[in-house]
Amino acid sequence: MKKGIITLVVIAAVVGGLVMVGRGRGSLFEQEGVLVEAKPDRIEIPISASGISAASRRVQIKSKASGTLLKLLVHEGDRVKEGQLMIQLEKIDEQRNVDRAQAEVDRLKATVAEAETAYRQTKRDVPLNLDIAKANLEAVTADRKNAKFTYDRIKGLHEKGEETEQALITAESSYLRAEANVSRLQAEVERAEQGELDIERASNQLKQTQASLVAAEQALADAQQRLKETDIFSPIDGLVVKRFVDVGAIISSATITVTGGTPLLELADTSEIILEAKVDEADIDQVSELHRQGLALGDPPPERLLPTEPERPDEVFVEFEGLHDCRFVGRITEIAQEPEDRANIITYDVRIVLYASEDLRRVRLGMQGTADFQSEQAEGVCVPYEAVVRQTEDRYVVWVPEMKEGRKEAVEREVKVGLSDGVQVIILEGVSEGDEVYKKKPIRFDRKEESE
Repeated sequence: MKKGIITLVVIAAVVGGLVMVGRGRGSLFEQEGVLVEAKPDRIEIPISASGISAASRRVQIKSKASGTLLKLLVHEGDRVKEGQLMIQLEKIDEQRNVDRAQAEVDRLKATVAEAETAYRQTKRDVPLNLDIAKANLEAVTADRKNAKFTYDRIKGLHEKGEETEQALITAESSYLRAEANVSRLQAEVERAEQGELDIERASNQLKQTQASLVAAEQALADAQQRLKETDIFSPIDGLVVKRFVDVGAIISSATITVTGGTPLLELADTSEIILEAKVDEADIDQVSELHRQGLALGDPPPERLLPTEPERPDEVFVEFEGLHDCRFVGRITEIAQEPEDRANIITYDVRIVLYASEDLRRVRLGMQGTADFQSEQAEGVCVPYEAVVRQTEDRYVVWVPEMKEGRKEAVEREVKVGLSDGVQVIILEGVSEGDEVYKKKPIRFDRKEESE
């Protein structure tokens, strides 16, 4: 029994190997090819990319004030409204700073008032002092003239013996005093004539004190603002995603410390949710083209109804792993210019803004999602991918059947190819609808080859 089974297996193998014997002149046996018909069809190449959900922007909250954190009114996961009180710091330190700044402003206001008075007085007194000095100079000049005349007269009489020595000495003393008074008043006139410099000095002093007052007032305003900043309010409607401090922490000001201040909270603006998708380098050119087409169309009109299907080239479907019962539509708004390389896998970040919908509130930050971009599509006469042979960079051929000497022979035919999805290829030129092409060429073995 066992021997009989072995015999049958051997016979079957021989029969299977010799499919056709003596079929045509010069042929020992052959393996028939597989023919298929070229048919019209549609090819679609889907493009998808995975990513994570994120907020359209994040805001890190710091304080202009310094001090101890007194109250923390929000926690991670809380939603806040613009203007909502979130944190309170102790006000003691900042109140002291305000008091010091106010005292400096008050002191400088008094200094400015004094400088203004001095400037006005100097500006008023300079011409008056000049007039007085000139009048005094004229008076003593006249006195000197009279004293000189008296001295010369007595001197002449003294030489004639008509005046005493004492009279001459008295006249000479009067003349010398008059001469000294003239010199003194000439100097006073010169000083009075330089009074413009005194006015300029008084003006400069006034300007300096005024500038100091302006700086002090600004310092006071800053201190008052920092005092207000001990109450910290939310600048946006958003979600508290991070908390960096606890009650009792010492907070450094963001405006007066070189380290940039203590971060307190981080808020996420969830008015817009985006998908940060990572697109493979093989698909980025097509995605960029979709984005360019969208830019050419401009932004959708605000009154446009929420689409349930992508209607523009730059619109995509987005699904999240944790939300199986809903699907979102978004729009490409930004494509990174530089790639990200991880383990030799090159991807580009593509920012997709999701349109508002009822289910959008269910999307949590950091959710895994997938974006399905508008696919590349084409219609035409298709043949199987295996039927097309690439011989050179620009030359493609197929094998078609032709009758020669009563039997079909595989003949090479050059074609022009279009889009391919790896299963089918669109033939643009060289093959028409209904033509047969070989998906698998026939193989023949000749007697001559066998004998050789």
